[in-house]
Amino acid sequence: MIFDRRRSPDIASGGSSTELVDFPELSGAGAVVAIATEDTAPELLSALKALLGDRLSLLQVEDGAKLFDEPASVAEGLSQRLAEIGAVQCILDLRVATSLERILLWEWAFLHVIEGGSYVSPVEVSEPDWVASLDALVGRHRPVRELRMLGDALGSRTIRSGYVVLTKKGEHLFKVREARANALLPLRLGPKAPTIITKLPHGEHTSQTIVIQHGTGQTMPDTTFAYSNRTLRRYDTEVSLGDTMLSTIDNTVLPSSFRFPWSGSDVNGALVNVTKEFATRQSPAHDAVSLPGAFYDLSPSVPGHFGHIMTESVAKLWGWDEARRRDPRLRAICRVPAADHDPVVERTLFTAFGIDEADIEWVDSDVVVDSFVSGSLLWQNFATHHFHPAIRETWNRLRRELVVTDENAPQRIFVSRTLSSTNRSCRNAAEVEALFERNGFVVVNPEALSVGEQATLFGNADVVAGFAGSGMFSMLYAEHLTNVLVLSQDSYTARNEFLYATALADRVDYFWSKADIAHGTRFSEEAFHSSWEFDLALHETCLTDLLQQIDRDAQ
Repeated sequence: MIFDRRRSPDIASGGSSTELVDFPELSGAGAVVAIATEDTAPELLSALKALLGDRLSLLQVEDGAKLFDEPASVAEGLSQRLAEIGAVQCILDLRVATSLERILLWEWAFLHVIEGGSYVSPVEVSEPDWVASLDALVGRHRPVRELRMLGDALGSRTIRSGYVVLTKKGEHLFKVREARANALLPLRLGPKAPTIITKLPHGEHTSQTIVIQHGTGQTMPDTTFAYSNRTLRRYDTEVSLGDTMLSTIDNTVLPSSFRFPWSGSDVNGALVNVTKEFATRQSPAHDAVSLPGAFYDLSPSVPGHFGHIMTESVAKLWGWDEARRRDPRLRAICRVPAADHDPVVERTLFTAFGIDEADIEWVDSDVVVDSFVSGSLLWQNFATHHFHPAIRETWNRLRRELVVTDENAPQRIFVSRTLSSTNRSCRNAAEVEALFERNGFVVVNPEALSVGEQATLFGNADVVAGFAGSGMFSMLYAEHLTNVLVLSQDSYTARNEFLYATALADRVDYFWSKADIAHGTRFSEEAFHSSWEFDLALHETCLTDLLQQIDRDAQ
């Protein structure tokens, strides 16, 4: 469809002011937003102000042509201003604009409207149905899938007195990212906004660890990285807590919902992203159990998963002491996969940190709490890989409580893993283990050990080698390591081992071998978990030389 880019002042007036102010969509107590330009009829704006009073928010935007030419700079900025208002009952597009320009604004603004609310825009009866013309936007700056999901949010459409009235269908949740949270949450949530208990400062960290790759070199993080400040927030209002760390207040997704808050990624397994700002629930909200009292967030994104507990739950512990000091009745809350799950790993870690077991609430379903305390994650294993140096104090506390000094413990360990058809099984693991054993290493399988046994094993080691994966994460119990050796297939993109090593070790060596399945043009879970074979033909000589050098250095 070809759109006429001429503007008509008659559209801006929208018929008569009297007719618009009588629209039933403006009744009620919810917020109404009028989007206008300098050319919008002043008598219409005056009538709306008289009718709506404090319910009306007036957003002035520049001339509509710029919206067409630079949608990111204008429409996205407008969307950010709408985000500050929060739940919007009705949006009125009162600009002098063409039909295509109205679509461009609608696609950015419509999802800010609450379920059952309305979006009102002037329209000439002779104009084509611009709302049905989403195909005109395909390929411009949104993928087809997003535009179709926007279309799915449209309820009824009626033309009345020179306006098209669009009702909003379905619940859409606005995602608040960590980077904007401290500025946005007070504006968006008003009296429900959190209190900031404390912050950890931002800064830059430089690791002295030597990083060496062998084989097909992979993209690795920098050893110098910036880290953002971290915030401990308390929400003294009802907060809904779901699976995969999802936490919401009304139609707002809180920043504690996201695993990688400083990466630009706003993925949560309980949500389906519609746009980069909005999401819907993966499945309808369940009836949530009400839990009276205040709770401190320690849930991982994958309940019961050792690796996620070690990198997410542990990375949230830092704020507990201060939050508990301010509220001695505060309790911890942690999601588990099922009611019959024994949270032995979580319980051991939390009590070692100093949380009484009686002060931990284990939940396996959605709950609503009276008050909620959450601390920004100190760990970022994606995109801008980094950790906040404050996490070392958490590790130190766990080390002091869990590591038993043992002069007879092995100084060099090789971390193996159980063969599995779904999780990076190394087909020639036995040959690799034998190679390390010949060079003075003790082969261990951490998943067969208790948390305390793992802590003591890693806490007494000088050198840790092993297959990449969560079995290596117990490096955090080591005060210092001379060497870390990571053996992996080249479709493995996680860099947790790198972060632990650059925090604790003098040197880390990566030995890469080909995965059975490659990623292709996009990330593939199947490739990430692909089986593989350690390339002895490529690596055995170099690896043996390194192991012998480690042995000589230890003499």
